[in-house]
This record gives sequence, C-alpha cells and structure tokens, in this order.
Amino acid sequence: MSLHFTYTEYNPSSDLRQGDILRRTDKIDDLLKSFYPSYATNAANQYFLVLTQSCDLVRRSGTTPDTRYISLAPVRPLAVALNRKIEELVDRAFPPELPVCSQQNRERLRSWLERLLNNNEASYFYLKKEPTKGFPDDSCAFLALSIAIKVNPHYQTCLEARVLALEASFQAKLGWLVGQMYSRIGTEDWIPENMQKEISETLKDAVIGIDQRRLRVLKAQITDWATNHPGQTLDRETLTTLIGAIPRRKDEIVDRLINVLKSNELVETGKELLARNAIANDPIITNLIPE
Repeated sequence: MSLHFTYTEYNPSSDLRQGDILRRTDKIDDLLKSFYPSYATNAANQYFLVLTQSCDLVRRSGTTPDTRYISLAPVRPLAVALNRKIEELVDRAFPPELPVCSQQNRERLRSWLERLLNNNEASYFYLKKEPTKGFPDDSCAFLALSIAIKVNPHYQTCLEARVLALEASFQAKLGWLVGQMYSRIGTEDWIPENMQKEISETLKDAVIGIDQRRLRVLKAQITDWATNHPGQTLDRETLTTLIGAIPRRKDEIVDRLINVLKSNELVETGKELLARNAIANDPIITNLIPE
C-alpha cells in the first residue's frame, strides 16, 4: 500500500530533513524530562516534527551539521487543535461537554478545518495518519510551540526516532509556514470530494450546529428543562431530543401555508396532508427556505 501523498520513503541512514516525524522514544523522553519537563508530562506529545531547514541538517563528510540546534514542534492528535477551535466558536450558555454553536459558526469551523487539512492555516501543520509506519492518528504539529535541542549529542537520537518523512513539496510548504513567507507553495491538494468527506467525518460528533433562531428556542427549552429537573445534568441524548422537538423553519412555513390555504377554503378537507407533502417535497421551495 502506498503512503499518503504527504509522505515519501526515506533511507534510514540518510540525514535528518525538515519535515521528518519523530516518535517519542525512551531517549527523547529522557531528553524532554531534562530540558523541557512540561513537554514530557504532556501525554499528547507523542511525536515531534523537525522544523530546521534540511540544508542545515546535512552531515558533510561525516562532520556535524552547520546548525547547532534542531528545532522540533510537538505533534498532537487533530482532536486537540479541533477542540481549541471549537472552544472559540461554541455558545457559552452550554456546558463544554455539549458543544453547541450557531450554524454560521459551524461553517466557520468547517472552513477552518478545510484550510488546516490543506496546510493553509497558520501555526499548524496537518499530518495524515499512516498506521503502517507507526503513526496511527490524524495529527497536527503545533508550530508556535517549537523547542530547540542541541545537535551534539542528540542528532542520532532524533535520527533513530524517525518514522516518516514529508514529500519534497510538503517540506517546502512547512518551510513557508515556519518562515512566514508570503508566496504559496504548490503542494497537492485533497480531492474535493475526499476533503468534504474527511471534514464531515471529523465534525460529525465534534460540535452541534443549529441556526440562530432555533438556538434561541433551545436556550429557553434548556432553562425550562433545568427548572423541571433540579440536580440533574443535561446529557447529549437529552439535548438531541430537545433540538429534535424544535420545529424547523421549513416545517413552520409549510404548516402556515397549509393553514392559510385551509382558512381560505383552497384545500379540500382530507387532502391537507397531501398538500403539505407536495409543498414540503418541492425542490424549488426547499432551496428558497433557509434552514
């Protein structure tokens, strides 16, 4: 099975390169405990991404590289970055375990995730999982949280920890992000259909998005629910039930149309349901009514 287009095969004995992914080995763990204890205690830091330019990491004629330090960015599960963004967009009226936001903010989240997956979002670098190479989770490098370690004596430690290497254009893209350059590097983008499927799957259970009108109704319902259930904690199942009980804009409009038609005797008695279904299922009306 071929690697994801982000990555390329590498010679295990070759020099370190910008974009190499390092797993957290026992030696790297010891290094972190000695110099960056807060990184060592963070269980999310299971991998690191090499940020130093490849040309500075070359060992010419067996000597040490030109650079004295190797910059590494912690690589954490995608969910960590996603949850940070969700915290910015959710409605504070709801508890953190029930992330609810307006549909507008959910679309903002979707756009942010699309930029992230195509590595056009500043301060992050998205890394697709590659289980066959010991990299089991979709992840992000947190570029703003990079650390520096000495080449001597830690170069070999990093080399031994390498599990994946970025393809050349993605190395360039990483360098662009790190250097805050202004020209876009032309890396291969996701196929749009695959991108939308990936985004939908990622957001499926991450956040609940409803339009502003229904959000206002939901807040009132939750207030009533809390009053009628003192001491109880609202869970996701109950929240979903409350949301499902709120009429959609389309349903309210269709019901109102049927009532107007009935009151003006424009719909025969007994045919209200047929008329309602005909209006509700009309594709043009569906497109005209925002949800």
